[in-house]
Amino acid sequence: AMRRILLSVLLAVGFPCVLPSLGWSQEPNFEGTPKSEWLKMLKEDKVSRRREVAARVLVTFGFTEPGIIEAFKTALAEDQSEKVRAQICNLVTQPSTADAERRKKIEGEIRKLVVPLSDALLNDKSPEVRTAAAKALGRLGQLSTPTVKALGEAMKDKDGNTRAAVAEAIGRIGSAASSLAPELKSALGDMEAPVRQWAAFALGRIGTEGASATAELAKLFSSDPDPVIRSEAALSIGLLGTSAKEAIPALLGCFAEGKEKDANVRTQAAKSLGKMEDELKKHGRVVI
Repeated sequence: AMRRILLSVLLAVGFPCVLPSLGWSQEPNFEGTPKSEWLKMLKEDKVSRRREVAARVLVTFGFTEPGIIEAFKTALAEDQSEKVRAQICNLVTQPSTADAERRKKIEGEIRKLVVPLSDALLNDKSPEVRTAAAKALGRLGQLSTPTVKALGEAMKDKDGNTRAAVAEAIGRIGSAASSLAPELKSALGDMEAPVRQWAAFALGRIGTEGASATAELAKLFSSDPDPVIRSEAALSIGLLGTSAKEAIPALLGCFAEGKEKDANVRTQAAKSLGKMEDELKKHGRVVI
């Protein structure tokens, strides 16, 4: 299916899909066009749409193929088109193979893109590219641990979509990003709803350090106008467990008649209370 999609795009941008082999038989190719030609296209073609297509094709060869990682690093830093730079970010993801040895080899190559992605996150002038870079770092999860400091700085980005993507990336990294609990705590008061949502998401996934924002999570749960955000806050409180026991009154409060009208929020609150059953008994309540 991916090959059919790429072929249709190639035809649309006017690229000849099949070229003479000219001795390229030993080189990986896509529909008769060798890897070296796709690398050249990504670097030199004057049509940005073709450079985007070249990046998509190169990924099909695999990141362990010589030249591809370096080509991506160069394009991310130097391509004049924000669409191409964003495309590079969008193509970076965790390897899907179940073979442990193969996966380790691919991860070793992908790690080489982590710092360039963090540089793009901090320095690219395009909010589209900065957001795409943050999302790529999030998809890489713990592979992005070396960028924790950069992610903390990026939480101050002027673009709301970028801040939201950064908060999500911190949560995807997990406990290795626990030092960013203060930044996430501050983000719970962000004017942009997606930023508040992903900050709440991350606080429940960075370990016990997230409990330092228990009061703020409880407030978010009790007062945010968005039920999705209230539910996310309840979920993170539950993930933090007894280290966030101070939020129990807020969770219980949603069951007061007429207090919380959203059934999904009430359900999530009940599930989170169930993870603090011993503490709940101290409030004279039991989980049924």
